Amino acid sequence: MADGEFPGRLPAGFREIWRALRAADEASASRQVLARDLGISTHTIQRILVDGDVPDLAGTPNTRVLRAWVRIIARLAHRFGRDARAWVEAVGIPWDDVVAGVVEEAQAKIAAGEGAAHPGLGAVESAGGAVPRIAGYDFPEEIELGIATGAVDSKFLGAYTTRLVGAIRPDCRIRVTVEAESELAARLAASVPDLELAAGIVDSTRRRMAGLDFVDISGIRVRLSAICLRKRGGESVPPGWYEAVSPGSSSDNKYMVLGDEDAAWFLRGQCGIADESLIVREPANLDEVADALVRESSLWESSMHRERWVFLVANEEICLRVERALAEIEDVTREYSIERITGAPQDFPAFQAAIALPARCVKIRDLLRAATAIEVFGSAAAHTARLYAGFVARGFMDRNLGNLINPSISRGPHVLADFAGASAVFRAVLCSELVCELEATIGEVLSARGIFKTPEAVRAQAAYLAAEHARNLVPDAWKTS
Repeated sequence: MADGEFPGRLPAGFREIWRALRAADEASASRQVLARDLGISTHTIQRILVDGDVPDLAGTPNTRVLRAWVRIIARLAHRFGRDARAWVEAVGIPWDDVVAGVVEEAQAKIAAGEGAAHPGLGAVESAGGAVPRIAGYDFPEEIELGIATGAVDSKFLGAYTTRLVGAIRPDCRIRVTVEAESELAARLAASVPDLELAAGIVDSTRRRMAGLDFVDISGIRVRLSAICLRKRGGESVPPGWYEAVSPGSSSDNKYMVLGDEDAAWFLRGQCGIADESLIVREPANLDEVADALVRESSLWESSMHRERWVFLVANEEICLRVERALAEIEDVTREYSIERITGAPQDFPAFQAAIALPARCVKIRDLLRAATAIEVFGSAAAHTARLYAGFVARGFMDRNLGNLINPSISRGPHVLADFAGASAVFRAVLCSELVCELEATIGEVLSARGIFKTPEAVRAQAAYLAAEHARNLVPDAWKTS
């Protein structure tokens, strides 16, 4: 957002406070909701954001007014993950023992009443940290955490969920189990003892009907994709996504899906594709998926259907890995080209990734939601921003390793769309870390390829590409703020 909107009467020392408050105001449902979340009045928000009507804090002799504004600034600094002392001094208030005591007192009150900002928690008492405790309930001392494989970066899922649990109960012992998404969802639905949470499960109506509840992982979608094998020398080309899954063409094609998962439900329900057109396979690994696609394509050709297609429809990550596995098989690449079904990224259906738990675990769900509000959007946002930066960078590099010199490939839907209204500190940290992550990896790739003759040229090109890709990966709203 342009600094030209900064109220003319507001002292320059409030500029950073104004920016953070303005971003929060734009992202909030209403001024009343924002005031409740921040613990200040709507009148105070109006004075800072619009009127610029604040007292001269550097020279006021009124200690009552001075302390009131110190408490307001302490609350805002806590909410936006900033250093309270830096903001207090920026507005002209000298830092001394009295002011430090007021800030400490304000922060203690914030910690004690933190749960009030998270509806659904009921009666709470201070947990001695940012996340409240529910009166009469103790979070388990030890839990088993399931991490789903395949669709979402397991490194990110483990770190993200562990941080949420640690925010609720720092001394909780976490045992990690890594399994397929379907297996973890089935264990939770069957109330298998000791498995309380599973991260990376897709939130769906059918799973809610099976007795699961979900806490969304902000910004993470599991997107479907499709690939097929095209016979070399043939004239026909595979159809685009919409045509491939349209009911009119489904009788001519086959659709290989991996178990009774989201792709199968999407094709049956939303696309109206008949069961006889589905090839359901439950392979043990991705090499078996690749072999099955080759086998099914060959069988379909041998039955005189050369102008028709066998599509593997699965999440984007699985399609990418199967595509790579096929590319390493000489017999396959000699006879076929491996085709990714075309279409704009936003055309492919996407499902919300979440932390799943049994529906009966209402208290755990509410605590996880409270922890999410604080860890992702509150005072711990900077730490979470680093996790997301690593996640975005790894996923981008994995998908685009062969075409890094073209910045246009990083345009389109991305996981950061949910963070258009994120705090200034979240945006600043994520952008900085994202550029660093991309620059380091791109530099390694450029060096290995020997495209540039000197290390200085490699560093310069890596810095340029990293900045361009990062710019395309962040929400458009960030670029005008």
